[in-house]
Amino acid sequence: MRHVDRLDRLPTMRERIAGAIASLLIFAFAVAVIAFVVYWLLRRPQPINAVVVSVVCGFALLALWGAYMFAKIVWGTPKSPSPLGQLVVGLVASVGAAGYLVTAFWSGRQVRPFTGAAMATMFVSGLVWSRHAWKQLRAHQV
Repeated sequence: MRHVDRLDRLPTMRERIAGAIASLLIFAFAVAVIAFVVYWLLRRPQPINAVVVSVVCGFALLALWGAYMFAKIVWGTPKSPSPLGQLVVGLVASVGAAGYLVTAFWSGRQVRPFTGAAMATMFVSGLVWSRHAWKQLRAHQV
């Protein structure tokens, strides 16, 4: 097994840079959505809907999380992911891929072979990652 194949290792410099860029993009996207919705709300005379307020609050939390992760990646010390963090990432990957595939097949849309293969691979690798993390969690509890 090579160094990059291990799931419980320290992140490389490229991975830290990619994480910083991704968290900055999440922050910028969430702030842009908030700014657009607030501008739209200020231009209309009708009362504000509760759904709109909850969506804006959700994007505000997403923006705060993106800013927090950016600061943690850039100015924090690198740490290997915990077994619980690995489990969450594996489950998110497998559930997200399965959700995409189920939605695509249910709606009758044509899924391109490469996209279907990529989502199937993401689903299987998420399950493998989750299984590995679950074994680590169980080992730490005993």
